[in-house]
Amino acid sequence: MLRGSMTGLLAVWLCCRAESLPPAPEDSGNEVKLVHVIFRHGERTPADTYPKDPYVNFTFEPAGWGQLINVSPVNTLQG
Repeated sequence: MLRGSMTGLLAVWLCCRAESLPPAPEDSGNEVKLVHVIFRHGERTPADTYPKDPYVNFTFEPAGWGQLINVSPVNTLQG
């Protein structure tokens, strides 16, 4: 209970403090950018197979179906 009320007081204090700051100059040259970053986990073994696959009983030792393979960190870093 105390933690929630302290968080609320901090939020109110920050809002009041932000209103007292001077506005940024119009020609400051600053720019806000929206950036999306996508991280790949790396290469995986097949997650599923196709109908009548002759290798349906193949096991990907030691990882198994749909798991990351050990070579993936190296390939990911090399780009």
